[in-house]
Amino acid sequence: MMRVRMSRHRWARPIPVTLAMIGATYIDRMLRFLLLTITGWAAGPSGLGVALLALLVTELVQTLTDLGFHRSLLQEKRLRRATVDTAFTLAACNGFVIAAVMLAFASPLASLMGEPRIEPLLRLLAIVPVVTGLGQVSDALLQRRKRFRLIAARTVATAVAASGVGFGAIRQGSPDYALVLSALVQACLVGGLSWVLAPYRPRPRPSGDEWKRIGPRSFRLWMSGIVGFLNNRGFDFIAGLSLGPAALAALRIGGQIVLLLIQVTIGPILAVAYAVLPRLRGQPDRFKAELMVAALLCSTLLFPIFAGLFALADVVLPAVLGEKWNSLAAILPFMSLIAPALYYHVIMSAAFFGSDRNDLLLKISIFELIATIVVGAIGSNFGIIGIAAAGSLRVYLLIPLTWRWMLRDVALDPKILVLIALPALISTAVMLAALMIIKPAVIESFSSYWWQATIMFVVGVISYAALMSAFVFVAIHHHKIVATIFKDELAADLSNLRQSLTLKIRMFNGTDVRQRGTTSP
Repeated sequence: MMRVRMSRHRWARPIPVTLAMIGATYIDRMLRFLLLTITGWAAGPSGLGVALLALLVTELVQTLTDLGFHRSLLQEKRLRRATVDTAFTLAACNGFVIAAVMLAFASPLASLMGEPRIEPLLRLLAIVPVVTGLGQVSDALLQRRKRFRLIAARTVATAVAASGVGFGAIRQGSPDYALVLSALVQACLVGGLSWVLAPYRPRPRPSGDEWKRIGPRSFRLWMSGIVGFLNNRGFDFIAGLSLGPAALAALRIGGQIVLLLIQVTIGPILAVAYAVLPRLRGQPDRFKAELMVAALLCSTLLFPIFAGLFALADVVLPAVLGEKWNSLAAILPFMSLIAPALYYHVIMSAAFFGSDRNDLLLKISIFELIATIVVGAIGSNFGIIGIAAAGSLRVYLLIPLTWRWMLRDVALDPKILVLIALPALISTAVMLAALMIIKPAVIESFSSYWWQATIMFVVGVISYAALMSAFVFVAIHHHKIVATIFKDELAADLSNLRQSLTLKIRMFNGTDVRQRGTTSP
């Protein structure tokens, strides 16, 4: 059989690649959030509500379109041409079927929702599953080839173009279409550029044998995606049904803020980890080292960002969204409490994905869905704050379930994830205490929201960076003392983490590590 040719370039240097992915994601998410904010000002609550409802349907469509074929390719150790062609054929056919269903049911859906303005938006969005299905396999091949710099460049280019279309729609007096047109343009550009950048031209020749190979794994990934969608949007539905549209709007905006913070902090790191870890499945030491590096980066970025949201929500939101969103500041502190559990959850998910344990990921998603329904129903009795708190509590409830699985299936003691995150957690706690102490004086001294946010931001960055620098100094120069505090196995894991970071820093500085007989992914 003809094999798909894989690139023989050296593995991309992890730190510069991660920085490129982080930078691209920052640009993409900031442009999207800016477009959302300006659309809210221009279209008003009613127009923004219709656009968000259409985008919710878009997310559902994308979830149904993502049948897991391209992610299944990421987990294959070696790819055959027949496997790739089969995955492409199935993904493309699925995209056309979903588009046809959307076109046929656009009018009934609009009637069911009681909002006729959404019908033309749904018809426009029918193009999304087609282009997504045609481009998924090419995108997966780009990830397998470690072309993360190209992916980062594509992300920036499509984000700028899509946002430009959205801003243009607002300027032309059509703010109701701004978000939908932006999402449509971005989907088309991502699909088209994936075809251009990936050296793969499909031959639609599905193979029954290949389907048997990738079908079960793809089905589990697909089911995980659907359950994940219900988990992500379950609280939106509960808020809308039990508390009304105003609560739904506040919860959705708050969710977008939290999602923005997640995607601009740990999103790029996880994208790299999901592409690299499956290739290291047969090398347990390197697998664990890369997983611990991802854990260190995620904890370092995630904790201070969410602590800043906890402290600055009532300062920043009125400046960005206007005084009418002051009530949103009451729920964001409860939503920001998710950070520690979220850190463990995403690292655990990356570990199970890299270990090809999609069955466990599906089980976790099902348990999360049950928790969403139960704690969401209980939280709704306490209003919008209760639902926001329930969203954070749900993730904590999953930790006991997955703790043993990590040790059994990844051969990694979850305690090491706690130790890795401890410096960032302590530094964040000190930073948050400093912010809460100076906050009353800053608010009293400065009437401008922007001055208040700027001063507190500077104080937070300085305090967090100073403490983290101290922890890094101790870890590098006194690592033997640190290692003796813990048990032998945990000390060995910490030593592997230090060696892996040292190697990556040498590569980042241009040192030729091959002379030492060492390679790194």
